[in-house]
Amino acid sequence: MTKSQSVSSFHSERKFYDDANFPYGIERSGDFSCVEVNLLTARGHAYQGLLDGNRPPLTEEEESFVRVFHQAQPATTADEKVWIKYLALVGRKNSDHHLSLCSSTFKSADYIFKKEIQYD
Repeated sequence: MTKSQSVSSFHSERKFYDDANFPYGIERSGDFSCVEVNLLTARGHAYQGLLDGNRPPLTEEEESFVRVFHQAQPATTADEKVWIKYLALVGRKNSDHHLSLCSSTFKSADYIFKKEIQYD
């Protein structure tokens, strides 16, 4: 790769769908904003691959994303926050389905989600 070529973060050739948990589509679930739906459908496979270990981080943004889930750092980017929200919703819908993530990774993501949103 030459210096003039840049690597875009979270690039994926395929759109992300989760028919098992969102049978009418992520966009029709009412759980996500339009921006969140766009991030999930365009980048969901990249998020999943990074956390499953099937895709190495290619940019600093992707490395930060992995650190959030593996080292329980606070989420700061829209990508990190939407994936945490997605995992939390999927966990509530089906507690046995963790998208091939180890349970400790999912628990740290769930912890970050709960830490950011104040419950009364």
